[in-house]
Amino acid sequence: MAEKLEEEKGLIAWFANNHVAANLMMIIIIMAGLFSVYTITKKAMPDFDLPFIQVSMAYPGATPADVENGIIILIEEAVEDLDGIDTIRSIAREGSGNVILEVDESYEINEVLNDVKTRIDGIFNFPVDSEPYQVVRSLIRNDALRIEIHGDINPVSQKELAQQIRNELLELDNVTTIN
Repeated sequence: MAEKLEEEKGLIAWFANNHVAANLMMIIIIMAGLFSVYTITKKAMPDFDLPFIQVSMAYPGATPADVENGIIILIEEAVEDLDGIDTIRSIAREGSGNVILEVDESYEINEVLNDVKTRIDGIFNFPVDSEPYQVVRSLIRNDALRIEIHGDINPVSQKELAQQIRNELLELDNVTTIN
């Protein structure tokens, strides 16, 4: 029976008999843990991609009906038969319109995004007063800070001040994006 107990001695028994090795391993594990605490990226609310493409276009001064007829319907008709698009949802507001395209998971979203841009580039009868469209992938980002500028100064000065603040924030090391 004593022979059997000696055979069952393994790694734990070795560490029990070699205190210096056990303590050294414990110190290495603690140091690795402390190192990772200070170097690992930590986010409470991480950014993540959604399978959506958003097409937005401003049409200043237009009613929602004008936005629907002059922008939304043209965009919907241009992209409705594209491969990879599951559903199309549109929102017409006063002065702007959004078309949200849900992309099928089996398709590469960047390829569908390029196809959407190509199709919309082919639309030549947008209203004259409309502004250039924007096509972007939907990415959920959590705001860390929101700054609003308000005061008794003219809009041009407000815009200049906003641009100055934006440039100063972009110079900071930990700031990656500003909208």
